[in-house]
Amino acid sequence: MTHHICDLVIIGGGCAGLSLANQLAQQSSALSVHILEARSHYTNDKTWCFWSNIENEWTALAKQRWNQWSFQYGDHDTPIIHHGGDWYYYCLDAKSVYQTIQQNLLHAYQIKLQMNQTVVTVVHANPTENYQQAAQSATVTTTSGDIYTAKLVIDTRPPKKMQSTLYQSFFGIECKTQVAHENTAALMHNLQADEYGTRFNYILPISPNRVLFEHTRFSTLAIDKASMEAACQHEMERVGLEYSAIFRKEYGCLPMGQEKNDDPFAAGIAGGALRNASGYGFLRIQQWAQQIARQLAQPQATMTITDVLASCPDEHPWLTWMDKLFLNTIKANPEQSAYYFHRLTKHLNSGQFLRLMTDKPCNTDLIAIMYALPKWPFLKQLLSSSRNRQPQDALV
Repeated sequence: MTHHICDLVIIGGGCAGLSLANQLAQQSSALSVHILEARSHYTNDKTWCFWSNIENEWTALAKQRWNQWSFQYGDHDTPIIHHGGDWYYYCLDAKSVYQTIQQNLLHAYQIKLQMNQTVVTVVHANPTENYQQAAQSATVTTTSGDIYTAKLVIDTRPPKKMQSTLYQSFFGIECKTQVAHENTAALMHNLQADEYGTRFNYILPISPNRVLFEHTRFSTLAIDKASMEAACQHEMERVGLEYSAIFRKEYGCLPMGQEKNDDPFAAGIAGGALRNASGYGFLRIQQWAQQIARQLAQPQATMTITDVLASCPDEHPWLTWMDKLFLNTIKANPEQSAYYFHRLTKHLNSGQFLRLMTDKPCNTDLIAIMYALPKWPFLKQLLSSSRNRQPQDALV
């Protein structure tokens, strides 16, 4: 048993935890930090994708990028192609991100990444306490018997129970094939719906003979790994994608429209990092990490712990409202949900779609979105939501 005393404990060395540590290192923070990760080692278990029109440390790590992306309604419609102009769609694999951040942390002696550390108990500091004057009163214990005492503990572990409007379940297989079309990312192909919700194939050509094929489901149920793998294999056979070798597989289940978490110490998915209507979150996590690292390293004198941990995502307030309405309408009309996505990709131009997906739509974009979607189901859902609001909610 070892007793460690530090300024900050980050529980979880996944995307959010490592990103925060990376930002603290880049900002030359003097804070002593321990990152506690339950895994014994990192594997290439995830893919993160995002749009960008500027080059940065993450675009430089991308294993591929595309300047155009496509959507296909059903199995037989002609794909709709959007051209990015100076925007690209980037694909990162987890291995590159993990290795890069670990390398960066080697030069930050005060930040320590500790593997095989499964957390047993957490006692947080008083969130209303002044951050600069706070004592090291937060405590973490692990299965190995180690004790960590810190001024602050940030928990980036995924939630044990996700209460969400919908769930995005997916399984991907990266394989060797002879049919990859290198210049186009197929974001939503074979787009269909049934009584359970939306399903589609997401196909990223990594190289002329290498492709990541993912089958995705949006539904009210979180679908298990085995079921999604079987569905992915079935889709690959159904669309005629033949392969000679499998390089890696990945599975995930993400909340779409999760309930607000009032825990100021929660971060990552548990802290609401993902975009509700899409599940994209990599750049949002980077934005959060940069802001929180700055506030931790250089807090204002009057900041409480809650203030230091508060982040303000750069998101249009109407976008949050529209995401919620969109998800609730899909939930109420699962068999029509694929048609709603088709309408958006067909009637929004490339610029409008890009701004929507990168959280920066202008007012005219929001109007275009409303015109693109069928009116009655959304109006019906809006009226239903208004009737179901609690009296106190109406005063907010």
